[in-house]
Amino acid sequence: MSKPIRYLIVDDEILSQRNLSQAITEQSYWQPLGTASSVPQAREILTQDLPDVIFLDIQMPRESGLSLARELMGRETPPLIVFVTAFDEHAIEAFRLHALDYLLKPINDVHLRQAIDRAEQMLHFQQQAHLAQSLREMFQDEYKNDEPSTEPSKAFWEHISIRSIGRIDRVAVKDIVWVEAQGNYVLLHLRDGRMMYRASMSQLEKHLAPHAFIRTHRSILVRTHEISSLQVLADHSYEAVLKNQVRLPISERHLAKVKQALSQPQ
Repeated sequence: MSKPIRYLIVDDEILSQRNLSQAITEQSYWQPLGTASSVPQAREILTQDLPDVIFLDIQMPRESGLSLARELMGRETPPLIVFVTAFDEHAIEAFRLHALDYLLKPINDVHLRQAIDRAEQMLHFQQQAHLAQSLREMFQDEYKNDEPSTEPSKAFWEHISIRSIGRIDRVAVKDIVWVEAQGNYVLLHLRDGRMMYRASMSQLEKHLAPHAFIRTHRSILVRTHEISSLQVLADHSYEAVLKNQVRLPISERHLAKVKQALSQPQ
């Protein structure tokens, strides 16, 4: 790296602070800006200087780390944020989909190394603005208070931010024709190409407007108005024929719902 990467640790657990700081200082070009045990203390530090990266605990006394993250996302050039959390898999789902990264306590050395690598790549290619927009959308859609809401979000995504090495691409949901599950990823079939996105089908589906997309198969999600017709095959199974002539299987489990959706006026 041409210049040191300055970082701030915000965590109310002193032992967690020390362990994280010790692990990061092994990177010779990472420079500590300080540590804070609360959001107010972090604000005091941030009035003096702004780090490149903040390792931010979520659940802290009096004020959640999410409130500080919201404030930082309002800046023109916010720092990169790596969330540090003891939340379980369900609670950190939104962070996996949107944030630069997250570290689950107790922090795993491999995961920390991955977070450091992503931060370095993002800073090198100067993609902070795209990441900031992604986080702003996360806060607008997912979080109304300082803690993750237990109620399902009523705002559906209009864009998806897709990370790859050294860049972030913003994909408009309206350009997705159909989605194919591939393990821990989904393959987005767009009007002008394809892109892999790190999320399960069920994770993605709950953020898409239900009237706009429909399952035809456990591994396939289709934009409803892209289906032009249903085709009965020789074995009495069905296929959905899309406007672009792509044919997709329809499982017996989803057949009735697909037929009902197609009977509705577009």
